[in-house]
Amino acid sequence: MSEENLFEAPQSDVYECAISNEKIEHLLVIAKRQKHLIYTFALYFIVAGVLGQADKQLQPLLSIVAMPIFFAIVVLNIRLCWKIYGTFGKIIMISLGLIPLINFISVLIASSSANRILKKSGFKVGFMGAKIKEIELAACVK
Repeated sequence: MSEENLFEAPQSDVYECAISNEKIEHLLVIAKRQKHLIYTFALYFIVAGVLGQADKQLQPLLSIVAMPIFFAIVVLNIRLCWKIYGTFGKIIMISLGLIPLINFISVLIASSSANRILKKSGFKVGFMGAKIKEIELAACVK
């Protein structure tokens, strides 16, 4: 009697992917850019909170520290918008991102759009964005 299982499903070399590798790469870029933007945004709020509670002598120094963080938020927002919007959307979101105070609304809109894209692709998105490892594991590996 042979050890072969007659009731086992036939094996094939063909491997079907639910999401193509190009789409996974696109989603990875969106998730990473969103995560960078969220962390920088959180850092800005921490510095702004400390700035509000600081002595008058430290406020100019903390303002100098907050400026590069603000510019990083603008650049990271532009990079995220560049990946998720079409031509018209890029122009609108980048223009809004350059205006102080309104850029925070632009960041929230871009982040929610990234959340929507990632959720529609079947990934869980938490408060601090999607898990990068989860998206990396979804890549088709033969």
